[in-house]
Amino acid sequence: MENSYGAGSENDAMTRHVSPLGAWALAFGCTVGWGAFIMPGTTFLPTAGPLGTIIGMSAGMALMLLIAFNYHYMMNRCGGSGGAFTYTLKTLGHDHGFLCGWFLILTYIAILWANATALVLIARNLADGPLRGLLQAGFHYRVAGYDIYLGEAAVSTGAIVLFGLVCARNKTIAGAIQTMMAVLLFAGIVLCLGAAIFRTGGQEFNQPGFPPGPSPSVQILQIAALVPWAFVGFESVSHSTGEFRFSVRRSFTVMALAIVAGGLAYILLTCLAASMQPEGYGSWVDYIGNLRRMDGLKALPVFFVTSETMGRAGLALLAVTLLAAVVTGIVGNYISASRLIYAMAGEGILPRGLHVLGRRNTPERAILFIMAVSVFIPFLGRTAVGWIVDVTSVGATVAYGYTSAAVFRLAGAEGNRRAQALGALGGFVSMGFFLLAIV
Repeated sequence: MENSYGAGSENDAMTRHVSPLGAWALAFGCTVGWGAFIMPGTTFLPTAGPLGTIIGMSAGMALMLLIAFNYHYMMNRCGGSGGAFTYTLKTLGHDHGFLCGWFLILTYIAILWANATALVLIARNLADGPLRGLLQAGFHYRVAGYDIYLGEAAVSTGAIVLFGLVCARNKTIAGAIQTMMAVLLFAGIVLCLGAAIFRTGGQEFNQPGFPPGPSPSVQILQIAALVPWAFVGFESVSHSTGEFRFSVRRSFTVMALAIVAGGLAYILLTCLAASMQPEGYGSWVDYIGNLRRMDGLKALPVFFVTSETMGRAGLALLAVTLLAAVVTGIVGNYISASRLIYAMAGEGILPRGLHVLGRRNTPERAILFIMAVSVFIPFLGRTAVGWIVDVTSVGATVAYGYTSAAVFRLAGAEGNRRAQALGALGGFVSMGFFLLAIV
């Protein structure tokens, strides 16, 4: 019963240019960003240690595969650019579609902002003195305790404009950039961990498995609660089904591979952060417990271990890997958010003028609208952006819940009891994530 709800004329207007690898790069690149390199030291290790993170993330991957099946089910029956917004609108009505669409827009654009402003953090932590001085030239002020410099804000704004224009003018080049950077991102993470294992010889690697504190089961549950934040973005391919040059029936495989790659990225970076500690610390537990008293590379375990195991070459590799994470986050969310805005405009929820394709068959006006809204964000600073980014976990659970509800209703109408049961289960999982995020 493929495309039972139809997708409108947009499927015919959009050029089919996305390969399976390109779809994987979109999903994986939107999932893993700058935060994956910071969270091991600030959240994953203090919460559950390396073993708890491995178990919690593995459980999270299994839950996300359930949500991915629900997306796959709807992608094969309701194509186009709207993703969860379209599924909700067609099965549950206009009001629910409106709510789902706005949550998703805020989620995607907030992640774009987070990655664009992360560029300056790469420079602050890895750039040499002269370059850092150049970026921190010009006027200087503070917002919520965060220092904002003209040079750094200009770099982030320049990235927003540059990649916005690339996505608007040539989606083939944008897709190629996304694919290349996603491959570099995963390869860079694997190489950094491989160097650490080679340097330490695997002796006492990532020991102990759990930090002192609550029981291991509680620690694992705390990691599982972070899953919506960790994996938001894997569903971004649902907004590009009209641009696939392969069968939509393969969409589950694409999303599953992206989820597994994203989970591995978080796990590998956590193991990397716990693999070595500065002199004077007996284990990663002592090291992580004293991070707030440190500065420089020692305050960032992933950075410190990479520097210790590979020297300047390691820092160069890490800089490229971090840049790849940021670029995939910017380009991927430009692509996802613009297709969503295009679809919402087509339904009259946003101004109809945004439902127009440019000469290159891209939702050019939607992309330029995102760019115009975003260019001022770097001047607010990372702290203010973080307040908005905090909503992404909630926005993701809302989209996952609505997609599961759409599967439940549509599968019931089709008499597909297995899919209906998975839709119901996905709804309960999404509700659990929502309550964890809110409470």
